[in-house]
Amino acid sequence: MADAARPWEGTELDVVHRAVVRLGTADGGQSGFWIAPHWIATCAHGLLDHEKGATLKVAWDGKCLDGEVGEVDIDADVMLIAMAASYTESLASTSSDVRPGDELYSWVATPRNPEGESLTVRSEGWSRAPYLLKLKEGQILPGMSGGPLYSLRVRAVVGMVRRTRDAAQALGGRAVPITTVHEVARAAGILEFAHQTRASVSSEDLPWPLSIFDAAYASTRPIAPVDRSVLSADADEWPELAEMQRALAEIEASEVSREKAVRAWHGRWPECVRFITADPEGNARRIGATCVLPLSMHAYHDFRGGRVAEFDISADDLAGREDKEINWLCFQSFALATEGGASAHKALREAIVSHVLAMSRGPRLPRVIAEIGTKAGLEEVKYFGMKWCGLSAAKRPLFEIDMETDSSWRKETDAA
Repeated sequence: MADAARPWEGTELDVVHRAVVRLGTADGGQSGFWIAPHWIATCAHGLLDHEKGATLKVAWDGKCLDGEVGEVDIDADVMLIAMAASYTESLASTSSDVRPGDELYSWVATPRNPEGESLTVRSEGWSRAPYLLKLKEGQILPGMSGGPLYSLRVRAVVGMVRRTRDAAQALGGRAVPITTVHEVARAAGILEFAHQTRASVSSEDLPWPLSIFDAAYASTRPIAPVDRSVLSADADEWPELAEMQRALAEIEASEVSREKAVRAWHGRWPECVRFITADPEGNARRIGATCVLPLSMHAYHDFRGGRVAEFDISADDLAGREDKEINWLCFQSFALATEGGASAHKALREAIVSHVLAMSRGPRLPRVIAEIGTKAGLEEVKYFGMKWCGLSAAKRPLFEIDMETDSSWRKETDAA
């Protein structure tokens, strides 16, 4: 029978409660939680005076333990603390599967209640640059940063509380996705990559790139249909776009047709979705995702002619995996999970080149097409020298390049 003061005992929430710690500092401390037998995760922003190798006090299970900062990633807002003590109980499962509206639960150790108190919020979706989970309907207070967020739908930890929107009101805040915590841990050698190829995406990993694509569409200027002024081109250069002088439409953060289509494509060609990896000091860290489709010639020309919508491309429209030549490719999507600085954009562009080359087969380089739905996408197709070739079924601009004959792309492939 559960202790009256511990009503969660024996429930699915018990694993969350047992994993939470409180990190003591002069200004009151913050929360954290066990992610591996000898490792605790928390946010870095509240412990900026603690560099790698620094020691700090960790309150857990009625004991005061010593911990040592093992890794700090300021950009990701993740700190990992090495513990001599070992966490021998079952760790909570983790998942990248987060959807808008999900109810999330946390147990956090705060200055006003160091023994812990509960927090419930709802997922509102994502933000990009940096990639974070958006939270609503909960009051996040000082000291809650670093607490695990447990999804009651998937029964797994999906994130780590980062900051509040307003400590005086129940307006939610932001959270670090659990995938980001894992990436920092893997880059530091604390956790092993689950896959042989760090760029590969398993079916279990699919929610992560899908959420990145959703966040990218939600946080950059959408084009649906296109406003010609966004293209920064003279009217004489883009005469066919005159009919498209209408207001920009909003694109919802969670587009069900995109998720359904990407899952179908991945089921036929798992290699069509890849992670973008940065490689700081030899430790790869996933910072984004790309999706490149190998199309049959017939599907390519139907898409190019505006007869088939992007997310109506089916798995049957993809080229056969046994085909010896694959000369028709489509950029479905590419996006960063991090701040779009110079190094991140370099990683994105290198990943696009690498992915395209990995998906092509045969004696010649492929022809590549892309339907552009955001201003950020326009910048990328211009960078690669792709040229406008018509309107898609969704009345967005299509850009195309023949890699075999166009030297502007060849420069990038040679550099890669």
